[in-house]
Amino acid sequence: MPIDVIVSVKTTGGDYTSLTAAEAGEQRDLVALDQQSVIELYPMIDTSNNITFSGWVTDDTHWVIVRTPASNSHAGIWNEGVWYQKSPFDMMILVVRNIKIIGLQFMFQGIYTGLKKILVTYGSISGTKHYILKCIFRGVSMTSNETYVVIDNQPDTGGILLYVNNCLFYDFNSGATQCLRTNSSYSVVYANNNTIENGMWGFYRRYGSLVVKNNLTFNMFYGGYVGGMSAGSVNNAYSEGTDPGTNGLDISGYAGINIFEDYVNDNFHLKAGSPCKDMGVDLTNDSSMVLKDDIDGASRTGIWDIGMDEITALQVSRLKKPQDRLLRVMVMR
Repeated sequence: MPIDVIVSVKTTGGDYTSLTAAEAGEQRDLVALDQQSVIELYPMIDTSNNITFSGWVTDDTHWVIVRTPASNSHAGIWNEGVWYQKSPFDMMILVVRNIKIIGLQFMFQGIYTGLKKILVTYGSISGTKHYILKCIFRGVSMTSNETYVVIDNQPDTGGILLYVNNCLFYDFNSGATQCLRTNSSYSVVYANNNTIENGMWGFYRRYGSLVVKNNLTFNMFYGGYVGGMSAGSVNNAYSEGTDPGTNGLDISGYAGINIFEDYVNDNFHLKAGSPCKDMGVDLTNDSSMVLKDDIDGASRTGIWDIGMDEITALQVSRLKKPQDRLLRVMVMR
C-alpha cells in the first residue's frame, strides 16, 4: 500500500504558495518510492496559466492527487472563499498518466480570441487514466465569439481513460463553447452524474468514445449531447434535442426553478420535487462510476438521482449558504 505524502498550498504558512510551485517541487518517481503525492489547496485565487503536470512517474496504484481539504470544500456551490483558478487562457494541462483532480473550482474568462481550454488531457502512454471529480467549472465575461473547451480529452496515441463524475459546468454561453469534448480517435471518456447549465454545447463527441450516464443538461443553445453518444449511455436528462442513449428524461417542459434548489442564484442542487429525483440508474457496481456519493459527499442509495446532486432522506429543505451546505455535508458524513 503506497504512502500518501501530503503537502499544502497556502498564501502563507504552507509548503508552497502556488500549485505551479508544488507541481514542480514534488515531481518524482512515485512508483519507486511507493508513494502517492497529495497536493492540498487552501483558500486563494490562482491566476496562473498552463499549469502543466509532467515529469512524474506513476501507475494505477501510485497517483498524483490534487484536491481541496474537507474543511475547504465548495459544497457544490461556487464559493470564492475557497481555492479557485481564474484565467482567460489555457489553465491546466495533464501530460503524465494517473492524476486525480478532486473538488477544485475553475473560473474561465472568455474575453480573448483564439481556441482556449480549461483542462486538457494529452499524452501517448497506453493505459493512462485521469479522474476529474466533484469540480465546478464556471464561465464569466463570455463575450468573445470563439471556441472554448472546458475539458478536452486529446490523446496522441495509446488512449486516455478519462472519468468525469459529479461535476458542475455553468454559464459557458458564448461562441462554440463545448463543456466536455473527446477530440481524438484514442479518446475514451466516461461521464457520470454531471450537471451542465446555460451553455452552447454540453457533451461533444468529436472522435473516440464518450459514454454518458445520469447526466443533466439544461438550457443549452446547440444541445446537451452532440455528435452521437457512445453505446451504454443511459438515463440522461435533457432540455434540448433528443435522448442521447436509452431511458432518457425529457425536461424541456420544466423551468429551472422547478428543477434546481435556487436557480436564480446559481444553486444547482436538486430541489424537492425535481423531475430528476429517482430517475437515474444505480451505478454502484459500474466500473465507470468512480464515486458512490454526490458532489457534496452525500451517499447515493436506492434509485439514484440524475445530475451532480443526490437528494437525501435527511434533507427536509436545502440550505442555501455555502457554509451551511458544508455543515450539512459534514453532519451527513
